[in-house]
This record gives sequence, structure tokens and C-alpha cells, in this order.
Amino acid sequence: MMEVSIVETSKKFTGYTVAVGVSLTIFVTTGALGTFGVFLPHIVKDLGFPVAAVAFMATCASTFCFLTNSIMSKVIDRIGPKLTMLIGALLCALHYVIYGSATSLPIIYIGGAMGGISMGLATSAMASIVLTRWFVAKREVVIGTVMATIGFGGSAFAFIAGQSIAAFGWRSAYYIIAAIIAIITVPVILILVKDSPEKIGQLPLGADSAVVVEKKVKEKGVPEAKTPCFWMVYIGMFFIGSLSPSIKFFMTSCWQGYGMDPVVSANYLSLALLLGAVGFPLAGGIAQKIGTRRTLTFLVAVFCLCMLFMYLSSSLNPVYIVLAAVCYALSFPSQHLTSSLTTMEAFGPKAYGRLLGVFHGGAMFSSAFTSLIIGALKDATGSYTPALILLSITAVVSLIFLLIGFKLSPVEKERQLNANANV
Repeated sequence: MMEVSIVETSKKFTGYTVAVGVSLTIFVTTGALGTFGVFLPHIVKDLGFPVAAVAFMATCASTFCFLTNSIMSKVIDRIGPKLTMLIGALLCALHYVIYGSATSLPIIYIGGAMGGISMGLATSAMASIVLTRWFVAKREVVIGTVMATIGFGGSAFAFIAGQSIAAFGWRSAYYIIAAIIAIITVPVILILVKDSPEKIGQLPLGADSAVVVEKKVKEKGVPEAKTPCFWMVYIGMFFIGSLSPSIKFFMTSCWQGYGMDPVVSANYLSLALLLGAVGFPLAGGIAQKIGTRRTLTFLVAVFCLCMLFMYLSSSLNPVYIVLAAVCYALSFPSQHLTSSLTTMEAFGPKAYGRLLGVFHGGAMFSSAFTSLIIGALKDATGSYTPALILLSITAVVSLIFLLIGFKLSPVEKERQLNANANV
């Protein structure tokens, strides 16, 4: 294994410019990908399909996101993060054109599959991999700050979707969002995003040697997959991945089921996502100060409170609605940031690039089943209450698996050895 030679290190550090480019990209892609819950009631009403049947779109999206994340490291090694992210952004725009043209469930599912590939190539997992190449120092804070754009993007696009649907109809709203995605992301990625500091003669911030290697030893499978730690973390990420996407997917539908006006529910979701933008840098800063384990415990506890307030908001009491939005906002990083934090906490930087996509893919895959189950529960019971209970239990179970995984991790074992050596 041979490191890339650094030809020059005196250039102005480009990492912050790359971070801006990544931020703008995921602001658009993740923000746009999070609007399906706003469209869902209109699609169901116009096309006459059951909620569970349309919700199967989320299963298609999450399944293909899982598959994409599983091979992400190989794709990046072959074509680089920049081109990978560009392809993902273009697929994001194209899949909304497909949604806008949909007249049957299979077309919706094809759009969902394409959206899932886009999730894998141009959202939070890719952002984490790019930023890890550029930052050794300040990594948690930078990733957390960049991820904040997911909340801002979700807020902006939820508002755009709601207003566009009201003004032009849901089909035209899809075309409008597709155009916005393409117009913003293509020039941003081409101009601002760079594959790695080594390629332009720089070092990652805080590193004294190259991080990206020129040639990699060809590996079969994932060596860590044979360890109990891997499976504890994977199962924990699998469960925790169902939390944020599932409630965001059904939050507006849940409120509308309680009798709330569709535009008002979209605005409340927009508020929740806007507040959620604060959650990412807050979670990144907290993790750097108190550690990943305590941060995850906090996020799960707040998520369970969100479920409680969602249940209480059935009365349409503005206090409970706002409290649900605030708790969701604070727990929002639980899915997008957790994969980055847990991978680093359990396996450290050496295995980070190889494992992040695997864990993030598992997190996204779980939302495929959860969205389907929530839709079926709603159709069967006529209420979202069983789903809220299920998500609360899932949150606690996910935390237990992750904490066990951390205890079994090679990073923890190395930490214990160092502590014993210092005694």
C-alpha cells in the first residue's frame, strides 16, 4: 500500500471551499428527497391508491439506497467522489420528473428506486466521505455543521413543495423541484467539489501525511463483518435508520389525519426541518465534547419525546404541535449524522471509508420496511398511534445495540490497553 506523494503543501487550504460545495449539494438533494410526505396525500387522492401501496415507493428507494451504499467505496475508487456526487444529483432531478409523470404504481416505484440511488450517491454518506478526506482536525464539528444544511434544505423544499402544489398542482410542483435541483447542483459540484487534498498537492486539515492512498490492496468483502462488534453496530444502525426518515415521511400525513390543513402541515414540517438545521452542528459539537455514546443517548431520548408529542398533537393543540416539531428537530441528526459518528467511534479512521457506506446503507434500508409497516398499520387501524409506539421502541432498541457494539469495538479495546499501560 503506497501513499500519494505530496508535491506541495503551501497552497491555501481548499477544504473549506469543498465543504461549502458539499453543503450546497446536500442542501438541495436531501432537502428535495425529503418532500415525498408533502406530496403523499395529493398522490393518494388524485390517483386513488391506498397509502400503503404508495408508501411502497419508500421501500424501493431505501432498498436501492442500501444497495448503492454497499458498493459506494468501489464506485468512489473507480470514478472519484466528485463524479459520483454529480451522477447522484442528476438522478435526483430525473427521478422527480418521473414522479411528476407517474400514472401508475410501477412508475412511482421506478422513480423511488432512482431516488434511492441518488440518496446513496449525493446525500449525507457521500458528504461524510468527502469531508473525512479533507479534515482530520475538527472533523466532527465540520461534518455536523455541513449536515445542518439538510435541515435548512428540508425546510426550504417542504415550503416550496407545499406552495407549488397549492399554486400549480402536484405534478407541476415535481417538475419545478427537478429544475431547481439540476440548476443548482451541477455547477456547484463541477466548480467547488474536489476529490481529495492529495490530488491538488495539499494535506487534510490536521494531518501530517497523506490520507488517500494511491493504490489499495484488493480486498474480498468486509473483514470487520466477521466480528460481533460489526453486527451489533450494523443492527443498531439498521434500527436507528428508521427513525428520522419514517416520521418525516408521515409527519404531515399524520397531522392531516388529525384534521390539519395540508398547507399548514407542510409549513409545520418546514419549521421542524428549519429548527433541525440547528441540531446538526449542535450534535457534532456535543459529540466532540461529551462523546458519541452520550450524544446518541440524548438524541434517542428526544426522539421518544417527539413521538409522545405527536400523539398529543391529535387535539391540534399548537403547543403540542410545536413541541413535536422542536423535539423532531433536535433528534433529526439521529439518522444522517449517526452513521458517521458510530463508524468513527467503533472502528476509527482506518476503516471509516470502507464501512461508512455499509452502515449508512443499513440505516437507509430499514426505513424501507418501516415506511411499509407504518403505512400498513395506518390502513389497518385508521390511526398513526401504533406506528408512534413502534418507532419509540425501535429507538430504544437501536441505542442498546449501538452501545453494546461500542463496548466490543477495536477502538474501545485499544483505549483500554492504553489506559492499562498508563496505570
